[in-house]
Amino acid sequence: MSVTYAAPRLDGDSYSRFVELALHYTRWGLGYTSDGTALLFTAAHAGHDVGFSCRDLDDFAALLAATDHYLAQLPRPRVRPYLDAHERRAARREARELRALTALARSLGRDEVRDALSRHAMPGCGRPR
Repeated sequence: MSVTYAAPRLDGDSYSRFVELALHYTRWGLGYTSDGTALLFTAAHAGHDVGFSCRDLDDFAALLAATDHYLAQLPRPRVRPYLDAHERRAARREARELRALTALARSLGRDEVRDALSRHAMPGCGRPR
């Protein structure tokens, strides 16, 4: 027997706000869960050993902004210049792809987006779900 769990869907405004946060703070792993009565929003930074959680989305957004600003002020560890450049190129490519997907999602309905993604899927990557 297997048990699966999915957090409840956020209402429209909360979901949009959460997605905006996730797209803006790309160095953070953001998520949310529920105990059946209340939501818990969580964040963990990819480059620092920092994480936190909040029950209120507005508090979560404010704490995320403040913590991200603080971490950005810390001295960066020395990395090879080509690795830093590689990360910048990857971030620019991901931003272009995200803008294209967002534009596609705005102009098409959900089924049309799924069909368009499957038509443009890379060979060997399988069908998007």
